Amino acid sequence: MRVIQHLAAIGLAMLAVTSLPARAQGAPPPGRPGPFGGPGGPGGPPDPAIGMAGRALHDLDFSRDQHQLIHELVRSRMDGELGSLARAFGEARHALEVKLWDPASTDQDIAAASEVVANRGAALEKGRRGLALEILAVLTETQREKFQELLAQIPEPPTGPPDRIR
Repeated sequence: MRVIQHLAAIGLAMLAVTSLPARAQGAPPPGRPGPFGGPGGPGGPPDPAIGMAGRALHDLDFSRDQHQLIHELVRSRMDGELGSLARAFGEARHALEVKLWDPASTDQDIAAASEVVANRGAALEKGRRGLALEILAVLTETQREKFQELLAQIPEPPTGPPDRIR
């Protein structure tokens, strides 16, 4: 009976850890992909707070307290300044994209919109770095080493033109 309880506890812990990146993201904005791409599917953009590190964090073994603390860190940051920075960056990227495809836009319009994207991107990365340091402080030395190994194994995003235009 004790073995069954132990295995059940491990199973619940694994379920909790595997839901960390998705739960940290909250609901996607309307018209936007959910965690890991489409509504729950792979291939979408990384989480704005955790980025590619979400995949590596997903594969670590956390204690219940660690899981809870990391979840609280991500949630509080995304409900606060980091969430505002991520939204501002997304809005700037959208505005740049609209300008790029507007035949009335000038080179100066594109340069100005690009500068806004760069400035908001730098602010977002500064906020993400603060969250990263907080999360890393929660991990044990062994977990940090494993995390770095896992992070290094994540493939770079594909480059080049798409195979086809849909």
